[in-house]
Amino acid sequence: MSMGGWNGGPPPGDPNMGQQQWGQQPQQPQGGGWAPPPQQGGWPQGPMPPGGPMGFAPQVEQGSFGLGFAAGFFGGCIGLALVYIIAKGQQTKKGAGIGFAVAFVLGIIFNLAARA
Repeated sequence: MSMGGWNGGPPPGDPNMGQQQWGQQPQQPQGGGWAPPPQQGGWPQGPMPPGGPMGFAPQVEQGSFGLGFAAGFFGGCIGLALVYIIAKGQQTKKGAGIGFAVAFVLGIIFNLAARA
């Protein structure tokens, strides 16, 4: 019993049945076939599409700078800590840090003005 490609013959059910020689490209069956013709040279040339070979870019949550600023400015240390623990967006965390820093600087300025 012959086992198709193991002894050099075509695999069972091959539409080219014996027409293919080693080192030659298989001929596509008449009527269009089920697969596109093979590309010459292996991998496609040119730059990879954004997000990898499938073209899907990973979704990165950006967050809201304004909400983070408000939480850091009005919430103080507690607002800043809650944003860093709960929020996933980088813009929200950045806004909270800047809002906290602005509130801190304004607090120092108002305290110095009140003492003068």
